[in-house]
This record gives sequence, C-alpha cells and structure tokens, in this order.
Amino acid sequence: MREAADLIATTPLGHFAIVECTTGLLKAENKLSLLHDRVEAVRRGLADANNAHLHLLPVMVTSKTRTEVAPDIEAAERLGVLVMTREHLDQVINQRTLVFANADQMYLEAEQSVSAALAKYQPQEIGTANFQLPLSA
Repeated sequence: MREAADLIATTPLGHFAIVECTTGLLKAENKLSLLHDRVEAVRRGLADANNAHLHLLPVMVTSKTRTEVAPDIEAAERLGVLVMTREHLDQVINQRTLVFANADQMYLEAEQSVSAALAKYQPQEIGTANFQLPLSA
C-alpha cells in the first residue's frame, strides 16, 4: 500500500489526477517527493503504452487549512502540484456535489490553477510579452 498513490482518477477524455492525501503538512513523511515520483512513474507507464498525449495532474489533499500548510505551498507549486486544503474541500463539497459536474471542465480549471502557480516562479523577461501555452489541447 505504500508504493502507490492514494487515488488515481480519470476524466472522460482520459486525463489523470494522481492524488496523495495527508492529515499533516505537505512535506511530512516525504509526501510531496512521493507524489512527484508516483506521477513520473505513471507518466513513464503511459509513454510505454503509447499514451503520452494524456495529461497528468498531481494533487495533494490535506485536511489542514491553507494557513497551516503555508510553509509547504511554494514547494508544491514549484513541482506543479495542485494543493487542496480544508477550504477547497469544503467548497467542493458544498458547491460541486449537488449537481452533476463536468469532470473535464474541473480538470481544466485545476490545470489552469497549477499553470498560474508555476508562472509565479518563472523568470520574466523585460520588454517582451508574457505568452503562456495552455496545458490542455
């Protein structure tokens, strides 16, 4: 049980969310590193099966608040990990479980969130436009 992600979910288009859950800090027990390694293992498996075109989204879910995990947020964002805290879980439960949600739309929104977080850590060139390619096709 220790060698696999806590959850692997797919959208109707076949994109994957690799989820690691914790009740502690994100870096506790090497959770972030393990998630990164597990995502790369799935990525290699998909490439070996000629499915490298599918997207992978690493997700770290914690029952702690964003304030409580603040010291670990930057490390997660730099790895391209979507962090879902207690506030996110409450919002999802209250707003997205009452109606049939579009899984691919939710996935796209999560990818956009990760892309925006990663952009904070990319060097900006002076005097040039900042163009970003979307993660989804």
